[in-house]
Amino acid sequence: MSDPQLNRPDDRPKGASWDDDTDALLREWHDRAAAARSAHYLLASRMRRRNIGAGVPAVVFSAVVVEAPKAPRGARA
Repeated sequence: MSDPQLNRPDDRPKGASWDDDTDALLREWHDRAAAARSAHYLLASRMRRRNIGAGVPAVVFSAVVVEAPKAPRGARA
């Protein structure tokens, strides 16, 4: 088991100070990273829809263009 005496805040290394400024800085970084993550996922979902919206008509158009020379000219359906 761990000794509860070793987990006191006074036992931290002297170079690793944690004050209110550090806490505020980390909170700001967290908020900015969360905002960037949210914006990334929003933009990714928009781009996914645009990709499908542009991709499906492009596939249909290319299929029509590829099959057009195979159709007999002057033939009536």
